[in-house]
This record gives sequence, C-alpha cells and structure tokens, in this order.
Amino acid sequence: MKRILLSTLSFVILSTVSAQVEITVDGTGPDVSGTTVVVNVDASTEFPYDEHFIVTNSTGSDAQWRITRVKQSVPAGWSDLVCWPPQCFIPSSDLYVTPNSGGTPAPTIVNGTSQTTNGELAELKPKITPDMSSNSSATYMYYITDLSGNYVDSVGLQLNFTLGIEEQAPSLSVNVAPNPASDYIKVKAEGVHGATAKIMDVLGNIVMKETIIGSSKTIDVSKFRNGIYFIVVEAPGAKTVNRKVIVRH
Repeated sequence: MKRILLSTLSFVILSTVSAQVEITVDGTGPDVSGTTVVVNVDASTEFPYDEHFIVTNSTGSDAQWRITRVKQSVPAGWSDLVCWPPQCFIPSSDLYVTPNSGGTPAPTIVNGTSQTTNGELAELKPKITPDMSSNSSATYMYYITDLSGNYVDSVGLQLNFTLGIEEQAPSLSVNVAPNPASDYIKVKAEGVHGATAKIMDVLGNIVMKETIIGSSKTIDVSKFRNGIYFIVVEAPGAKTVNRKVIVRH
C-alpha cells in the first residue's frame, strides 16, 4: 500500500473558514487538512479499506461538528461507510451528512485536543470497498461543518484499486510560497515545463489564470480579497495538482 498527499479543491459553498483545525493520518505525520490523501491498493488488501483521520480542535473553544461526505468521482459498484463518533453510518445518498439527533448527537470536540466530551477519539474513519472486478479509482471528500452547516475544514481520500500491484505515474511537484500571502505568491512547478496555474476562490470561480514560464511564476495578489484560494496547476502528461493558499493583507 502506498500513500501520497495531494492538494484538493472544494466546490461546495463555504460560509465561514477556519485554519485552526489539524487533521493527521493515524495521529502522526503532517497536517493533511485541505488536501487529498491518495492511497494505492490492490486485490491483496483487506477490505473494507479503513483510513484513520484524527481531528484536533484548536479553535479556542469546544466545538460540535458533523461530517459531510461527498462522492466526488466514484464508479458504480463501490460502497463506503462513514465512521464518526459515536458510530459508523451507511450513507443514504451521494451527499451525506452525519446525524445530530437525540439518539446520535454530533460529537463535541474538546478545545486543544482530539477527544470528545464523551471521552472518544475524534476520528474520521472512512471504510471503503471497491468494485473488485476491475482496476478503478474513487475520490471521496469529507467536510467538517458546524451544526449550522458552516464549513470548518476538509480532507479528501482518493483510493486507487488495481487487480495487481502497479507502479503509479509520478505526480507534478508544486510549491506555493509565502502562505499566508499579502502581496504576491510564487508558484514553483518542478518536473515539467509550460504548466498553467489557475487561481480559484472557494466558490470555484476562476479569478486568474497564468502560464508558468520555466519552473516558477510570481503572481500579484495585492488586490485579492482576504480569504482562502485554491491554485490549480496543470501540465501535459502530469496529474493536476491543487494547493490551498490564504491571502491576508
């Protein structure tokens, strides 16, 4: 099994945003919030495949959160469960929101921890079973929202299934700095030439498109409004790479 991190792009309408949430795989390694975790599996993998995303609340106060699961690109024949305290749930539609009722209330995550007020681990655990008859790939998005539906943060999971072990093509390497940015950002794309970079807002609107000459491009963001943007870098023969950047003047 091979795990890769890519950035991801959110196309749902976001009411508010917060950078004070940390999501890690198995509680270790880098913060993967705002990215897509790519996992390569084959027929020898035990299914359903479980991914373990540990959510830490650093917002400054206890927070009651739900999970919205969206099928972004899922072939027919795949199935999944969404596990979020207090239990696992069977999604009833392509866009599914974990419940908040008297029997299954949304968990409250204690500020500064990955623990709920009930003493459970704040673990988002997708359980996915692919179509075992052919090579295929699926992408699921998981959005953390408050009880009013306001966006808090997100993480994606792309599961690539092959009948046998296959080497995956290398991905385009992209670096964006500084982040947060106030006047400019420098987009550096390694391994390709003639890449293009699109900057999109949280509603999916393209606000700028530039060609990367050589391996880097400096983009003026001094007139951008404060907020979160997504930089989509594309190049012939390479996988598209997205990066999240915060503009703050």
